[in-house]
Amino acid sequence: MKKTFLIVLMFCLNIINAQSIEKEKVMQSKEYLEFKHDFIEYYTSDLFFKKELINQEFKKKSRLKILHSNEKDFLTWLEKNLDNTDFKSKEEAIELRREFDNLFDLNQSASEKIFKDQMTLEKKYSKHIISDLVDNDIYKELKPKQLELIKKWKIE
Repeated sequence: MKKTFLIVLMFCLNIINAQSIEKEKVMQSKEYLEFKHDFIEYYTSDLFFKKELINQEFKKKSRLKILHSNEKDFLTWLEKNLDNTDFKSKEEAIELRREFDNLFDLNQSASEKIFKDQMTLEKKYSKHIISDLVDNDIYKELKPKQLELIKKWKIE
C-alpha cells in the first residue's frame, strides 16, 4: 500500500513538474510575449477607455442597463422614452450613441485580434496553461495599470 502511494505521488509530482516547465517555456516564447504586450497595450489604451467612458455616460443619461442592439431599436425606444432620460435633446442622445457605436467598432477589431491570438496559443500549448497565464501573469501586470487609468479617466 505504501509503495502504491509513493508511485502515485511520484507520478503526480512528475506531471506538476512537466506543467511548470511547459509554462516557463510558454512564458519565454516570442508569441506569448507579443500576446501579453498586445493584451496589456489594448486594455490600457485610450481607445478602450474612451469606449468605457462613453458607455458609462450613455447608460447614466439613458438610464439603461444594456444598450439596444441596433440604431433602429434605439431610435424607436428614444422616441417613446426621451422624457425619462437625462439627455438634453434627441440629437444629444443620437450623437452619443453614434460615438459609442464608432468606438465599439474600433475596439471590436482590436479585441478580436487578442481573442484570435489567445486561441492560437491555446491550440499550440493548451487552454489550461494559457488561461492560467492570462489570469496569473497578464492580469497581475494589467490590474494596477488599469486601476490608475480608471482614476485618470474617472470611470465609476
